[in-house]
Amino acid sequence: MTASQGPCDCDDSRDITRIYAWIARDADGIDGIVAWPVNSGLIMPLVGADMERAVSLETLARAAARARGVPVTLVRFERAETMRVVEP
Repeated sequence: MTASQGPCDCDDSRDITRIYAWIARDADGIDGIVAWPVNSGLIMPLVGADMERAVSLETLARAAARARGVPVTLVRFERAETMRVVEP
């Protein structure tokens, strides 16, 4: 099944019921989740499963806004729908 075919027929029970993400609009007018380099050269998306985590990422969001010269906005996504499960 591909994501375009709709949700999978799988167990939708989960602990994470919403996510918070810092987003920005690029030069083409497309919104995306902001990611920022952290320790060891890793790039981390600025996303959290609770407001406390999202707020803890605000310093990185501010750095991204300054570096890119665009507003960065905190948004909440509340509807989770399992699209596919990848088994080991």
